[in-house]
Amino acid sequence: MSCNKFNRIIRSISKEYIVTAVTVFIAGIGIIVQRVSTLSSNSQINGFGYLIPWCMVGLAISFLIIGYQSYLSYQRNTYDPALALKYDDIFNEMDGERFSAAKTLMDCKSILSKVEEYKKQLEPIDDVLDFLDTLGFLLNGDQISDIVMHQYFYHWIRGYWVFSEAYIRAWQNKEKSRWENIENLFETVLRIEIKLCHSTRKEQFEIPQKDKFLEEEIRVIRAS
Repeated sequence: MSCNKFNRIIRSISKEYIVTAVTVFIAGIGIIVQRVSTLSSNSQINGFGYLIPWCMVGLAISFLIIGYQSYLSYQRNTYDPALALKYDDIFNEMDGERFSAAKTLMDCKSILSKVEEYKKQLEPIDDVLDFLDTLGFLLNGDQISDIVMHQYFYHWIRGYWVFSEAYIRAWQNKEKSRWENIENLFETVLRIEIKLCHSTRKEQFEIPQKDKFLEEEIRVIRAS
C-alpha cells in the first residue's frame, strides 16, 4: 500500500471510531493476555481493574492516530488548490480588463495619484484591483492558504501592486476601506517569495521593472 493511500485511509476514519475501536482492541488484548496468564498459573481473575492500564494505552494510541489525522487534514487544507483554480480561471477570462488595466497603468504613470482629476481615464484599472482585493479577502478569511495564493498568483499580485500602489494610496486617502486587502495580500506572498528565492524586498520590487511586467501583460493578452 502506498503512503498516499494509507494517509487517505487514516484521514477518512472518524475520530469517534478511532477512539472506540482502538481502545476496545487494546482492551481485548489485555483480556486475552490476562486469561492466558491466569490459565498458566491456575489463578482466578478478580474484577476488571487490570483493564485500566490497557484502556489507557488504547486511548493514548487513539489520540496519537487522531493527532496524525489532524496533521494530514491540515496539510490537505494548506495545499488545497480548488478555490485558487476557480479564481485562476476567472482571472484568465479577464483578458479585456487586464489589457485595459495594464495599458492605462503604462500610459498614465504620471497621473496615477490624481484620482479626482482623471477619475474616468484611470477607471480601467479598477476591475483588476477589485479582483486582487477579493483574493486578499479570501486570504484573510483562510479560504485560500498563503502558500497556494503565492503559487498561483504571485506574479500578478506583485506586478499590479508595484505599478498601482500610487493609485491605490490616492484612493485610500479619500476612501480608507477601498482595496483594503491588497497590501496585506502582497506583503504575505512577498514574504514567501523572499524566503523561497533568498532574495530581498528591494529585488522583488525591481523585478517587475526588469521584466517589463505591463508590456508583457499586454503582449500575452494580445497574442491569446
